[in-house]
Amino acid sequence: LVAMSNKLPQPLYYFRAGLCHDIAKGVAPATIKQYLEANEASGEVLMEDQVLHQFYGAYLAKKEFNLTRGELEAIRYHTTGYKKMSPLMKVIYLVDKVEPLRKRDDDILHLAFKNYQAAFLEVVRRHEAALKQKLGKVSNIYTVSMIKSYLRSDVN
Repeated sequence: LVAMSNKLPQPLYYFRAGLCHDIAKGVAPATIKQYLEANEASGEVLMEDQVLHQFYGAYLAKKEFNLTRGELEAIRYHTTGYKKMSPLMKVIYLVDKVEPLRKRDDDILHLAFKNYQAAFLEVVRRHEAALKQKLGKVSNIYTVSMIKSYLRSDVN
C-alpha cells in the first residue's frame, strides 16, 4: 500500500518482499549462524540474534519463491538497513519498523502513505535514538553505515 500510494513502480515487488521479509523470524539463531558460517558470512554470524533472521530470510525467499535480486536485498537488510538503499529497501525497512506487532507509530504510517522518503528518514532517526537509549550506542555495522549515509557522519 505504501508503494502504491507513493506511485512507486512495480508495487508487486514491494508486496512480495513485504510478505516474505520475516520468513525466518521463527528460526533458531543457532541454525541461522550455522548457515552463515557455511556460507562464509562470518561478520554476520557475530551480529545480534534479533537481526540474523534477515540474512536467512533472504536465502529462504530465494530458495522457495525465486524472488528478484532487489526483493532479496530488501529482505536481507530490512532490520539493520544498509548504506545505499533502493526505494524498495527503504519501504520494507520502514514498514518493518511500524508494523502492527510493534509499538504502533501511526504518525509515521500516515506520513509513509504521503511521502515514504520523509517517513524513512524519520524512522532511521527514531531507530538510532532507540538503539542509543537501549544500548548506549549504535553498534551494528550496517545500521551505522545507513545512518552515516542518510543522516550524518557522526553516529555515536
